[in-house]
Amino acid sequence: MTAAKARPSELPGWPRLLSRELAAAYIGQSPNVLDRLGITFHRIGSRRMYDRTDLDRWVDDLAGHRQDGAPQSWTERISQCGT
Repeated sequence: MTAAKARPSELPGWPRLLSRELAAAYIGQSPNVLDRLGITFHRIGSRRMYDRTDLDRWVDDLAGHRQDGAPQSWTERISQCGT
């Protein structure tokens, strides 16, 4: 039996742990970009699962809500991730 793939718009709410594909959709990026961002993920078996709070924290940092007060633009953040 295979697990059905749910589209983010079909979910009643975002689960706390998100697959790579859902995590990418959550932050509005492709899975390949997500891989380069350096956001913390957790291994559950062979799957990479992203905690929504880590994703929210990353977006807050990106939006200039960093705790160290240093602003950082989207392009600066992406350029630090490499290709």
